[in-house]
Amino acid sequence: MLSPCSFSVDRTLKELENPEIRAGVSGVPAPLGRYLADEAYFSRPGPRLADGVDLVRHLLEGSRWDAPMPVRRIPPSATEIAA
Repeated sequence: MLSPCSFSVDRTLKELENPEIRAGVSGVPAPLGRYLADEAYFSRPGPRLADGVDLVRHLLEGSRWDAPMPVRRIPPSATEIAA
């Protein structure tokens, strides 16, 4: 899961358009898939941190959850699809 501090989901998606950054993310094994979560889930103490723990639990279980803040699945790169 990616949750860059101070970056929104939309900003992080834009950063992932950079081939060098995308290559670094693609090189990390991800048997359950890759997800991008709003930075507030994990970068601040408080109730949102509990939401972040709940989010990880639902992703690991494969269950559906209506997230209070943005979460997106990052599709595999073309090289991962070919592998």
